[in-house]
Amino acid sequence: MMNYIALSAIDTIRQPRMMARRIMAMNLSLNTSAMGLLLTAILGALLSAATWALLGTAEDGASAMAEVFNRPFLLAGMQVFVQGAAAWLAWVVGRFFGGTGSLPQACALMAWVEWVLVLVQAAQVLLLLAVPPLAEATSPLALVLFFWLTTSFIAELHGFPTLWKVLLGIVVTAAALGVAVVFILAALVGAGGLANV
Repeated sequence: MMNYIALSAIDTIRQPRMMARRIMAMNLSLNTSAMGLLLTAILGALLSAATWALLGTAEDGASAMAEVFNRPFLLAGMQVFVQGAAAWLAWVVGRFFGGTGSLPQACALMAWVEWVLVLVQAAQVLLLLAVPPLAEATSPLALVLFFWLTTSFIAELHGFPTLWKVLLGIVVTAAALGVAVVFILAALVGAGGLANV
C-alpha cells in the first residue's frame, strides 16, 4: 500500500495532468472530495506544527507566527479554510474563463495536491532529524512543487492547454485576494487602529 502511495506521488510529480485525469475519472461526490480535502489539510497542519516545534527557538516564542504554530487546532482551522478557499477559487475563476471543471473535481484535485505535499513535508521532517542542512535546502523545492502541481491540475480540471496562463491566473488571483484582505482588515480596524499598530 505504501509503495503504491509513493509511486502515485512520484507519478503525480512526473505527469501531473495524467494523474489529474485519473482523479477526475473517479467521479467522487462533493462530500467525499471535501472530506479528503479536510483530512489532508489537517494532516498538513499537524506536520507543520511538528516541524515548527523541532525548529522553534526561544526568540521565536513571542512572535505572531509562533502564536499560530504553537496552537495546532488554530493552525488546522486556518489550513482547512485556505485549502477550501483554494479549491473554490480554482473552480469559480476557471469557470469564469471558460473552464469546464466541477466543484467536486476541484476539491478532489486540491486534496491530492495537499496529500503529495504532506508526503514531501514528512520526508523533510525525517531529513530535519537526520541531516538538518539538507532539509532546509529542500524547502524552496516544496514551494515550486506546489505551483507546478496546482497549475497542472487546474489546467487539466478546466481543459486549459497553456500552463503559463493558468500560473498567471493563480498569481493574479492570489494577489487580488491579498489586496482584498488588506482592505477588509483596514475597514474593520479603522485608520486610527492601524496607525497605532
